Amino acid sequence: MNLNEAYSLYLTDPQHYMDPFGVELLNFCKAFQKNYVRDDSGGTSVSSWYSTDDAANEAILKIWQHLPEFNPKMGASFSTWAGAVLTNSIKNAFRDHAMRSEVGLSETVAIHEPHRAIEDKLTVKKLISKLNEADKSFVKSKMEGWSQEDLGKAFGRDAVWAKEKWKYLKKKFTRMAS
Repeated sequence: MNLNEAYSLYLTDPQHYMDPFGVELLNFCKAFQKNYVRDDSGGTSVSSWYSTDDAANEAILKIWQHLPEFNPKMGASFSTWAGAVLTNSIKNAFRDHAMRSEVGLSETVAIHEPHRAIEDKLTVKKLISKLNEADKSFVKSKMEGWSQEDLGKAFGRDAVWAKEKWKYLKKKFTRMAS
């Protein structure tokens, strides 16, 4: 059974086919992740797998939450729609990771990337300690995964301000680190 078949069965009797559909969805997501997530050499790496594992799990939740919104009459199969949700979640995870790691801003990096040196984390903490309290608060919130919208609201501004503030702070960190 593939995901499209499992989805069709689920539509006929959600109570009876919820578990088989859930299993097929999970299998689809893991296979998709394995095929989509590649390192520079074209193979899957432990760090790239773990960095997208949370994104894949979030995508599964999004798919379940937005299941009633899927409309097969729009021309896409269910697996195409689910693949798009997964792709967007994984791209967002890579984008978020890239933004934080441009200046090494990930205090939890040792959990997902054990090859990273402890000096990297110490440098980040040292750089943050040189900031004023408002900027420290901004950076810590950003490292916790706050969106630009949430950051803007927290500081009485908008998302555009938060985006520009983050650009400014990344440049400041780069200058301070060199």
